[in-house]
Amino acid sequence: MENKYVSQLAIALLLALALMIDHSYAGTVDCQRAGPVNKCAADTCETVGFVRIDHKYPSDCYVFGQPHADGQQNSPKWYRITLPNGKKGFVNAFYCNGEGSHCKKA
Repeated sequence: MENKYVSQLAIALLLALALMIDHSYAGTVDCQRAGPVNKCAADTCETVGFVRIDHKYPSDCYVFGQPHADGQQNSPKWYRITLPNGKKGFVNAFYCNGEGSHCKKA
């Protein structure tokens, strides 16, 4: 019976380690403004959610898409992020900034 608990504990620790390793490769973006998260890297795409001001979101990469037409700045850089509800989308660099690599495939 004791071996069963040791095995379950070892599996749980391995899963936790795998999650930590997975998140260590993912970047984050810091959002200075609240704004929309779109299905693609353009203002014309469907909105899937919103980022909140002074929040961080996981981001695996960025793409260059259509510049954001905010009237103040035209940024062609869009970060691919994951929202707290699990939905993924693109947020313009006008709203959020971070580190990361260029997406291999959007």
